[in-house]
Amino acid sequence: MAKTVLITGATSGIGFETARQISEMGADVIGIGSSSSSCDKAFNRMLSYGCNVDFISCDLSDQQSIRDLAENIKKRFRELNVLINNAGVIYLKRKTDSLGIEKMFSVNYLSHYLLTRLLLESLVVGPSSRIINVSSVAHKGVRMDFDDLSSHHSYRVMNVYGKTKLAQLLFTKYLSEKIDSEKITINAMHPGIIPTNLISKNGILGSAITLAWKCLGKSTKDGAKTIVYLAVSEDVKNISGKYFIDCQPVELAPHATDAIAARTLWTKSAEMSSMPYELGF
Repeated sequence: MAKTVLITGATSGIGFETARQISEMGADVIGIGSSSSSCDKAFNRMLSYGCNVDFISCDLSDQQSIRDLAENIKKRFRELNVLINNAGVIYLKRKTDSLGIEKMFSVNYLSHYLLTRLLLESLVVGPSSRIINVSSVAHKGVRMDFDDLSSHHSYRVMNVYGKTKLAQLLFTKYLSEKIDSEKITINAMHPGIIPTNLISKNGILGSAITLAWKCLGKSTKDGAKTIVYLAVSEDVKNISGKYFIDCQPVELAPHATDAIAARTLWTKSAEMSSMPYELGF
């Protein structure tokens, strides 16, 4: 598998497992982690599996760090074949990034919007490149509030988390309709309930919840299955704009495919990340 694959949130959980499996297939894998220490630990752990994954640290809540990462990738790799937007966090208390944007929205969605746009030129170079957005069934019970994307007025944790995952779906819809699927496909997926470190960055309570969580849900191997399928399978070649669960396309509710909402989110995201509205490639 002579491909270059980048995956965010690759130092633990389904991100690590996805990176490991795809590396074993022979791909050059770039794993993104939130800190140098987490990247070093993941690198050594990956070596114990006999895999050599290139880990790079990037603060996904900092837009300059994302821009620096994209420039680094473009300098080091002639083309990028697969981009997996996997990183995610849950904060029990509202936090903001350096621009004052609510941090769950910033990390879970806006960072991936920005990184994807910055790397589109690298993706379009390769034949039949793929973008995979990790979403969640948490999107079902929420609606976007375009007047309060940073949750100034209300911060209900799972509601805010669900909106970040709904944003991933609307982003998937919009971009899939703007790009020729013979050049780049973009799909979203739900990995299942996975006992990962998603909520661990919340002090003692977060660690306790994470420990309890690990008694439930799918294994990371099972959770990575659909991501790996979308990244490598010939069955989904040229299929774009879809939502997958357990390697099968699933119909979304109207609010997750609404064209007006998707266009509004795109415009707001461009403004929040200082990007032009048009793709420009």
